[in-house]
Amino acid sequence: MTAAAVLALTGCSSGGGSGSSGESRLVVAQTADTRSLFANSSTSQLEINISEQVNEKLIEFSADGTKFEPRLAESWEQVDPLTLRVKLRTGVKFTNGEAFNAESAKFSLETMLKANAYKAFTNSIGSIAVVDENTVDVKAASPSDLVLASLAMGSFQYPKKHFETVGEKEFAAAPVGTGPYKFKEWTKGVKITFERNPDYWNGKVGFDVLEFRIIPDPAAQVAALQSGEVDVVVDVPRGSVEQIEATKSLKLATRPSNRIYYATFNTIKPGPLQNPKVRLALRYAVDTNALLEGPLDGHGFPLKGQITSAAFFGHDETRQPTTYDPVKAKQLLAEAGYPNGFEFHLQYSSTNIKEVGQALATQFEAIGLTVKQDLLESGTFLQRLVAKELEGVFYSGSLPPPDSHFMYQQFESTFRYAYYANPKIDELIKQELASADRAERAKIFKSMLDEFDQNPAFIPLFQAKDAYGLNGKIEGFTPRASQFLDVRALTKK
Repeated sequence: MTAAAVLALTGCSSGGGSGSSGESRLVVAQTADTRSLFANSSTSQLEINISEQVNEKLIEFSADGTKFEPRLAESWEQVDPLTLRVKLRTGVKFTNGEAFNAESAKFSLETMLKANAYKAFTNSIGSIAVVDENTVDVKAASPSDLVLASLAMGSFQYPKKHFETVGEKEFAAAPVGTGPYKFKEWTKGVKITFERNPDYWNGKVGFDVLEFRIIPDPAAQVAALQSGEVDVVVDVPRGSVEQIEATKSLKLATRPSNRIYYATFNTIKPGPLQNPKVRLALRYAVDTNALLEGPLDGHGFPLKGQITSAAFFGHDETRQPTTYDPVKAKQLLAEAGYPNGFEFHLQYSSTNIKEVGQALATQFEAIGLTVKQDLLESGTFLQRLVAKELEGVFYSGSLPPPDSHFMYQQFESTFRYAYYANPKIDELIKQELASADRAERAKIFKSMLDEFDQNPAFIPLFQAKDAYGLNGKIEGFTPRASQFLDVRALTKK
């Protein structure tokens, strides 16, 4: 099928529930269209939620985000310090008839290793080797505790022959996989539609059709949920939570997320932010509790002096949230040579909570600083982030695997979009990346945090609390800390 053939100019379906042909239909509202249906093209969870319905991973994060669950891998074991041996499910086929086996798994994992979007998550993996028809060895680049997390992040599986025949661009328009649903059509900017995979290896799923409906306005999503036009809203606006809870025909599901929000300093550009005392002052200027009680309306959790939550390996429970102390902040600014403050940019993406950005600006201004706020379109923000073109302080959220390495590696000076350079942090990251000893790695992360306390790279803000709106007839929904939308168990009364 060509890209042109699948971009059918069809209208929206009439809504959730049964379609005109009597087919059962699950409709999920999303704020934005995907850019590609090639799973390894993006680490955006919004896009992964769509592509992973077709292209499953070998393993997946557990619902609470602290463990791993088998998908197309049946089991795994560490056979030596560098080798994770993965046993694959037998008898599984891609929907085009190709067999899922060790050759396709090797090809798919090597595709992940080559994907630019996943470089930050695959640097722990060296190579892939076929052991037998249903077994592959994942060779670590060095003794490491990160291989499983890397596989859970991006080990999407593709039919080798078909992918090589049509190429990445064509595959991205009409993917083929082993998942519970098969791709049907993509009306750009409107909807993406899938149909049930009748031969799915894990049994029959609950709906004939799965549709991702693109509704940019969150309030319009909630209205569509109330009217029955959609069945699931994946990111309920904070102001609509009580409204959904009070509506008998709807359900609300919540869970602490692994998405972490923080502000990052640009310390590589000459200016006041190169002074550690200035950065400490900005940390003391932030009142996280005020953010949680104000713009977040209680839907979040304060971070304890670090940019990980308790679900992350390497999280230090002994640390406390950064103290709010505007008097000390002003004192530090004066000691740094800025008694009258200075001007800087505060930048954030349109996909983040703009009221948080506005509140941060107000808190910085309260200690005598002049803040120029830049609300950037999400694509522009990402482009500038990677090009190291963001200025001053930028506020953002990250959803990495729940291991502290994936949060702190971005502050290694050689990282592709590092805005911080500190030889001590570089050396500590090198040490923990090369170790498979969890106790040793935990000690290294504590040493990193001690250094960040003296020479800040970031301001910890909050852990997200996810809220999902559901048609009251939907059953079997489990929110996941990874924000993956697993629809396999869903049914409708």
